[in-house]
Order: sequence, then structure tokens, then C-alpha cells
Amino acid sequence: MSRRGSSSDHGDWDFAVDDGLFHHQGGAAIVLKVTPTKVLPFAKGEFAQTRYRFAAPKRNSR
Repeated sequence: MSRRGSSSDHGDWDFAVDDGLFHHQGGAAIVLKVTPTKVLPFAKGEFAQTRYRFAAPKRNSR
């Protein structure tokens, strides 16, 4: 998301990315990266659910 001037056309959600922000005609929003550790999907219609677990991301030591 660090590229300046990138844009996307998603119908009602048109935005431009600049300096780590999503820009829209209504204002700007901060862009964050979130790495999931667990996802809980559910079936649509008949009853079903499951879970997926992901390995914890390695942290950079500085």
C-alpha cells in the first residue's frame, strides 16, 4: 500500500492510495495490514462450520 497514486475502481467504493491512506471523496482512512491467526468460515444454507488456524507470523528483531 505504499505506492503513491494507485487507484482502484470498485463501483461504490472508489479510492486512491497515497501515503498509507485510502482517499475517497468523503475523506481519508488509515490503511492497516492485519495478519489472521484464525478464520471461522460458515456455510450458507445448510448448517456447517469449520476453523482454520495459521502459524503465528515471525517477528523481526531489530
